[in-house]
Amino acid sequence: MASIGGGDRLTNLPEEILLQILSVLPNSRQVVQMSVLSSQWRFLWKSIPASLYFNSEDYLNPDDEEYTMAYAACVNRELHYWRSCEKIKSFRVFPQSYEELIKHDVDLWVNFAVNVGKVEEFTLKFGDCDSLDFA
Repeated sequence: MASIGGGDRLTNLPEEILLQILSVLPNSRQVVQMSVLSSQWRFLWKSIPASLYFNSEDYLNPDDEEYTMAYAACVNRELHYWRSCEKIKSFRVFPQSYEELIKHDVDLWVNFAVNVGKVEEFTLKFGDCDSLDFA
């Protein structure tokens, strides 16, 4: 979408309007994806409050040890990218079960929520603990 003077209309918008546009997107992943539209947008995603949601049911074969490690690695990889975000409204992580092989990952998630991401609302709930609510 080119403007009359060349370039595109999005790049010429004031930062306040760009932030408003990003803030109405339905999820944090889409906010980051939008950052490729313009070099001016590249780092604006860090200013939008994020909500991070990791549900183990979204992955295949949840009873497999390899799956559990892949799930934890996915969460950790995402947290690496989100650590520079200015504000994280919520961080919700739902591994299928608590196992010895992810205990260090669980420690990392709690540390991220409390110290690194300064998360406003943190939920950690294990799929095999239906009777307990960790919210």
